[in-house]
Formats: sequence, C-alpha cells, structure tokens
Amino acid sequence: MLVADWQLLPERVRTSCERGSAARTKFASVNYQRLHCSDTQPCAQPDGPVHVFNLASVVSARRLAGTLGVMGKNLFDLRFVIKRNDGLRSSPWRLWITPPGDVYLTTRRMGGIKKYSFHKSGICRSAFTMEQGAPNTIADRAMFKWIRARTPAAGTGGASRVAWIAFPTDFLSRAPLAAGKKHLSIPAAAPGGATYVELAYTFESKEYALSAFEGNLRRLHAYTELLSGESFFVCSYHSDWENNDLASPPAPGSVFPELLFSAKDTRDTGRPIRLLFGPTPKDGDTLVLQELGGFNATNDA
Repeated sequence: MLVADWQLLPERVRTSCERGSAARTKFASVNYQRLHCSDTQPCAQPDGPVHVFNLASVVSARRLAGTLGVMGKNLFDLRFVIKRNDGLRSSPWRLWITPPGDVYLTTRRMGGIKKYSFHKSGICRSAFTMEQGAPNTIADRAMFKWIRARTPAAGTGGASRVAWIAFPTDFLSRAPLAAGKKHLSIPAAAPGGATYVELAYTFESKEYALSAFEGNLRRLHAYTELLSGESFFVCSYHSDWENNDLASPPAPGSVFPELLFSAKDTRDTGRPIRLLFGPTPKDGDTLVLQELGGFNATNDA
C-alpha cells in the first residue's frame, strides 16, 4: 500500500484540502456528558496551513497486554485498524506509551520515519524519528509543535482530547495485514459514514468514562493509568461523513499526478494509496486528521 506525501502533491490539491478538509481543531477540552455524536463531526474549515503525516467489547490496558502484546519497555502498546465486514480497512496504526507517560502515534508505513507524540510536559510534536533524522532543510526533527489543552480536574467530567482521526467508510482500502502482527479491529461505520477515533487525557476513572460513554454511543478501547495521576484513553464512535472526491490534477514534475481519492472505485483498484492530512494545530488545539484511500486515475499500478 503506497502512502502519499502531502508536500509532493500539486499546489491545487493542497489548496483544495485546506478549503475542504472539514476539520475542526477547537474544543480540545471536552465534557463527556456533552459529547454527543451530533456535536462531534469535524465540520468547520481549518484555520492556518494544512499538514499531512505520510503515510465491540471494552478492552482495558491489562487485557490488551495479553491480546495485542505489550512490549517490555513500554507501559502500553496498541495496534489497531478500522475495518469493514468485507475486509476493506484503514492503514494499520500503532500507539504506545512509555513508562514516564509520553504517548506516541504512527502508521505502519511511517513507522521509523515520522510520528506524533504527546508528552507528559504538555508539549506535542509531529516529528521525524531519531532513526530517520532531520532533513538538511530543517534544523529540528520536529515539523511542528504545539501545547495540548490542560487536562480538566477530577470531578468535572472532562478530558483533554489530543487527537481526533476520521476514517470514512467508503474510502477504506483493500490490503492484507502484515503476518505476525495482532491488531485491534475497530468496526467501520455504515456506508456513507465515518469512524472517529479519539485519544485523550483525563483525571476521571475508567468507570466514569464507561458510564458517560453509554449515553453518547462511544466505545472505549483502552484506558491506561499514568504516573502523573492522569489516565490516557482511546475511544471511537460512528457519525456522518460527506463523500466528496479529492483529485490531484496533472502537473509538470509532480511525483503523484492524477490521483483520485473517491468513494467510487469503479475499476476495483482497492484504493492502494492512503492519504492522511489535517490542519496544523495551535496551542490548546486537538490534532485533527482524516485518512482517505485513493488510486491513480490513469494507471492502477
């Protein structure tokens, strides 16, 4: 499965995504009781530049340790995909938490190259890995940094959401998972909808989160207590999505000319290209991303 690099796409496509990515970056501090599916679909146009990171049961961290395999050096390790009943899926994702409480997020294709990180200090980064190193054109491995919203105090029913990722069902791809890797399969929404995955910090208990989620149709996938007194959780829910096409027009010297990200795959390509993009967050914002599957509009290769 090929992962497209946003910076190599034609300017016309980048401009189109900036105007139509439909991503809201505010409301990083959220209240469980007020968080309903009707309120949470990213729908506002993004402010500022857009970036791309190229690319039914509740399961506790302890249970996932046996189900998915926690690496010895990490406090928690989770691999997950969004998957339809017919096998079409998202990119494989990996999230892990180190003993100090720093959280890392990447996709399988970008592992070892780039990753997102959410640190106990409050600093968040989108950066090249130490193994990859920084390109000659930049002095820092970090492409951008921001400060996450402060985690609401215990008893307020709140959480600090650090990432919010949309996976439209009709844009999922056909590709086998790597052998030997166990993944948590998160069921995809119905056709025409999207699965939204949220990552957040909270001081509330797991029991409180489970109780609150019963009223807003969320599914808790992982809950990990940290040394800071906070807990970090992963949850998902289904909501609406507008199936708008995103096309990359021909351009001289373009590495990715004539790509099409569409809900319609009339030639049954399987959408082998995955594109991940969203607006660059400002301090206090949530990292908002959407992942689309596409193909070469003129050549299926």
